[in-house]
Amino acid sequence: MKKKFLIAALVATLFACKKEKTETPASLGGTPGKTKHCTATVNGSSFAADSYSSIIPYGYVINAFNLSSGQPTIIVQGQCAIGTYSIFPFSPNRVSYKINNVTYTGTSGSINVTQIDTTGGYVKELEATFIVNTDTISGVSYQITNGDIYYKQ
Repeated sequence: MKKKFLIAALVATLFACKKEKTETPASLGGTPGKTKHCTATVNGSSFAADSYSSIIPYGYVINAFNLSSGQPTIIVQGQCAIGTYSIFPFSPNRVSYKINNVTYTGTSGSINVTQIDTTGGYVKELEATFIVNTDTISGVSYQITNGDIYYKQ
């Protein structure tokens, strides 16, 4: 009797245990554990956007990351390809900072795009870092450091 009980308990235990299903990062898509964001340090203060818009004219992507109020806004424009791009005046790769309806244009810095997917003519995924110094308008300029973007639709 003890033998039958032991076998029944063993069988019940085996059927009760299920192998845990795990997905590999490749099947999840994007960077595991990351959430959508655009963060940066602007003149020493933290910036974290809570809304996003994007257009893709002529093979370049233009992204606007801003607060719900619309101010301030970080605008990142660049090539639709993975790579590191220098920022300089009149460059097609640029970062601008808009605050109080004044747009400050990046004069130096870089954008490092590590992931981008523009299938279908719009941004489905974007992962990039950036650093930029802006021009000076009325004695005011901005230094943007620790720029980090991760967007996945």
